[in-house]
Amino acid sequence: MGQQVELIQEQVKGLADNINAKDEKVTDCVVKALDVKSQEEKEEELEIKKRAQNVIVHGVPGSGADSSDQREDDDLGIISAMMHELDKDDVKVTKIIRLGKPPPQRVTEESEPSPRPIKLVLESEEQKINVLKKAKNLRLAKEGGWKKVFIHQDLTSKQRQLRKALVQEMNRRKANGEMDVAIFNGKIVKKPNAR
Repeated sequence: MGQQVELIQEQVKGLADNINAKDEKVTDCVVKALDVKSQEEKEEELEIKKRAQNVIVHGVPGSGADSSDQREDDDLGIISAMMHELDKDDVKVTKIIRLGKPPPQRVTEESEPSPRPIKLVLESEEQKINVLKKAKNLRLAKEGGWKKVFIHQDLTSKQRQLRKALVQEMNRRKANGEMDVAIFNGKIVKKPNAR
C-alpha cells in the first residue's frame, strides 16, 4: 500500500510539473503576443504622426509634359489655383508627390485612366486642418473644373481599411432606407434633425 501511495504521489507531482510547464508556455505566448501588438500600435502611431501634415488630392489631371520637372511645375500651378479657389493662398506646400505608377501610354481616348492622386505635404498640421475644412466647398465652384476634385487627409493602411468598412456599412444602411446617417469620429452616427 505504501508503494502505491508513493507511485500516486509521483504521478500527481509529474502532472503538476506538466501543468506548470504548459502554464509557463501559455504565459510566454501571451506576453509575446502583447509585445507584438504593442509594437504594431507604436508603429501605427508613428505612421499617423508622419502623415499629420499631409493631404491627398484626387481628380487633378496629370500633365502631358515630357520632363518630370515640367510635370511637377504644372501640378504646382494647378495646386496653387486650387488653394486660391479655397481662399487658402497662405498655405505653404513643402512637397508635392504624384502617387502610384504612371499609366502606360494610352492607346485610345476612350480608355483614359483616372488621374493619379497627389500627396501634398503642408507646412503645418494647422494648415492641413484649414485646407480640409474648406475642401468641401471646392466641388461647389462653378468655374475651374473642380467638380471632380476632392481632398482628404492622408490615412494609414489600417485607417483606410477601417474607413472602407465604415463606408460600406453606411452605404448598406442607406440602401435600406436609413438616410440620416454619417461617419463621424470613426463611427456611423445619426445626423441631428435639421430644422
